[in-house]
Amino acid sequence: MPSQPYQTATNGTKIRCLPREEWEPGSITWEITSNDSKVIGKPFSFSIFTKVKVTQSRGIHSRIRAHKRDFTMQQSQNLSVPFSQLKALPYQGKSIQIALEAILEGRSKTKHTPKIIHHLEKPFFQRAPQVRDAADLIEPKDIFNFRKNLQVIPFHNQIITLGLTLIGLVVVTIINIVGVHDQFCIDGQQYLLSRTDSDGDPQSPFLVALGASGAFGAAIWMLIKAQLRRYMHLEKRPIAGGLVPGLVCRAGDLFYGKSRIDLKNIKLRVVACNQEKGQRVEGDGSNRRTVSFSNPVQGLLIFEKHIDLSAASQSFGALVPRRSLF
Repeated sequence: MPSQPYQTATNGTKIRCLPREEWEPGSITWEITSNDSKVIGKPFSFSIFTKVKVTQSRGIHSRIRAHKRDFTMQQSQNLSVPFSQLKALPYQGKSIQIALEAILEGRSKTKHTPKIIHHLEKPFFQRAPQVRDAADLIEPKDIFNFRKNLQVIPFHNQIITLGLTLIGLVVVTIINIVGVHDQFCIDGQQYLLSRTDSDGDPQSPFLVALGASGAFGAAIWMLIKAQLRRYMHLEKRPIAGGLVPGLVCRAGDLFYGKSRIDLKNIKLRVVACNQEKGQRVEGDGSNRRTVSFSNPVQGLLIFEKHIDLSAASQSFGALVPRRSLF
């Protein structure tokens, strides 16, 4: 179904985004027309801003100039902006909304050179019908066995994993012992944790210790998981020109991967999703901080194949057939 043009006009000067079928290849095309003889031949500037609105509570919005060019106004002209310069296209998601703002402004700064602001907020492209929950698609439920995982990774990675495990247990134990001591000891005999925070409000040393040990334990666990995944090597391959509408490529060209050991009964999947990234403000006063978030949405399964045996050093990219395109 052809897209409808979006148009804004002031004093006989009009700007509109052309329908998709009239865009220049790899670009979005705007048409600017004027029947105002007072602006014909005048210098103008045309700018595109990318506006991101974070819909989460206390979200931090952004507005970035993505493109600017100067031109001389004629009765009719088309201006095309490559996708690669736009940074993003109009998008309506769970946590962020992206809009394009086109500004047409006279450079002579007289009353006969109007400023026109033109917004594009509705997405140009429809969602794929097979969209699924992205988090489950990217990280499906798996049966995890620490001992078996540890046995198959290289020896030096086994040593690092055991060392991290030992460090984590020791440090978490010490933090909690300190928390219990400082919670129940006589005032003035605390080891590290005060019973008041920086604002002078009362706090529980034990709860502070639990939070600190939990954060430290989570960090150690992430390092351990990185070691347990060393049974294979997997890396993304950059796409020349970036991800742009209409891109067609072989899914196997998007990554490079090989196993360091023989793998049995595995499932190879290639998935795509939108990754919503933004920032919000949490806390107040001295506890005020900026928090970044990254949420996968709109997951799409591109390719899936069950493999009985994958020999060590076999390239996974070669297992994806050339007919798997997106």
